[in-house]
Amino acid sequence: MRSIPPVREKGGVTLIDVAVRPRATIDAILEVNEVGVKVSVKAAPRAGRANRAVADTVARHLGVSKSRVSVVKGHRGPRKVVSIEGLSAGEVRKRLTEIDI
Repeated sequence: MRSIPPVREKGGVTLIDVAVRPRATIDAILEVNEVGVKVSVKAAPRAGRANRAVADTVARHLGVSKSRVSVVKGHRGPRKVVSIEGLSAGEVRKRLTEIDI
């Protein structure tokens, strides 16, 4: 059984902790565990490109619009907090545990 990631609601949005590996060969969620979500992105960490790629990758895997996902903390480092609008913490948790990794 897969670990359940920490997901929380704050100010009407759902937040998840993300560890990012930029300059990877694919844009994908690599792991979901009790600490958070590991994401790889092809983009380099320059001019916000990797942050946009992280948000787009999370949105794609959760099945929501890109405009509903954004990086809200950790813009300059590999550890980030990502915000998802329109899904409850329970629904995000469910969708993350259903991802085929």
